[in-house]
Amino acid sequence: MRKWQNNPLFRFLSSLKLAVISILTLAAVLAVATVLESLYGMRGAHALVYGQLWFYGVLGMLATNVLCAALSRYPWKRHQIGFVVTHLGILILLFGSYLTMQFGVDGNLPVVQGQSDSEVILNNLQLFVSDP
Repeated sequence: MRKWQNNPLFRFLSSLKLAVISILTLAAVLAVATVLESLYGMRGAHALVYGQLWFYGVLGMLATNVLCAALSRYPWKRHQIGFVVTHLGILILLFGSYLTMQFGVDGNLPVVQGQSDSEVILNNLQLFVSDP
């Protein structure tokens, strides 16, 4: 075991207790955000939840926990490949969500049942795509 792996802060950040707290917190926040989105639309949910600094904090807390949990087993052995790949996948998903929140484009494609449409609505702008 490495010296930094014995640090009490590192042991807390890599603990299962923090993982459970992080996942339950994220699940509760996303449930509330889903209800807010159904009541106030996507812009309302973004203004109240997804665009807030504390939401980045919740995602950051989960990412820190996942990274520290993976590092707590370093150096990895052959039988831990699944563990490492799973934790790396979660980190990639969280990084992708961060990139989407920073640089993504959000839009709507309203489609009526039985009809097709090619108009995407982007923040009061319209993008028309035609297929010749």
